[in-house]
Amino acid sequence: MTKNVETGPNGPLPHEILEMYPNQSPIRRPGKVNSWDNTDFRAAVKATGKHQFIIVGTSTDVCVAFLALSLRAEGYHVAVNLDTSGTFNQKVADTALGRMQAAGVQFMNLFSINGELFRDWRSTNPSADETVPYFDHYNVLAVWHIRPICLLTLQWLHNTLFRYFCWSIRSHNPIYEGGKAFSNHSGKNLDPCNTL
Repeated sequence: MTKNVETGPNGPLPHEILEMYPNQSPIRRPGKVNSWDNTDFRAAVKATGKHQFIIVGTSTDVCVAFLALSLRAEGYHVAVNLDTSGTFNQKVADTALGRMQAAGVQFMNLFSINGELFRDWRSTNPSADETVPYFDHYNVLAVWHIRPICLLTLQWLHNTLFRYFCWSIRSHNPIYEGGKAFSNHSGKNLDPCNTL
């Protein structure tokens, strides 16, 4: 975790993030736009001994792109969580994403990152019950996937019951006589089973 100023849009890190990592202090980098240009931050990254990083930042074209490009230039594998940053307009975002993609940066979202790290829905640390609530879009997708299935099932059930109803009337009703039981005073046949 790092920040370059204490106030403004790049100011204090959200307390929710700080609460998740109570034993870690953000690395301050006064004035440095690119995190990689700060010697303390660079040393902290190297001290992890890791070669794969998932990064997030405030702006896609500066905070995220500058660090992602610097890490790639040093040979690190970099994934960017696209859910966590934004910029001024689509053209700027597309340009920044193009620069990163050309350098070999991978783009992911929270759900795909979870899937790649989680690997198995049966995992217990953390469990699916603990992680799925964070995936609003996945929950919506799941609902929209199951909805047509339910509607098709209901439609099939309706059609099946309707056919049985018509068969039952036609087979077991002596006054049916070709739908006369459904005729109105004008003689028009109102038999709903005529649609079959």
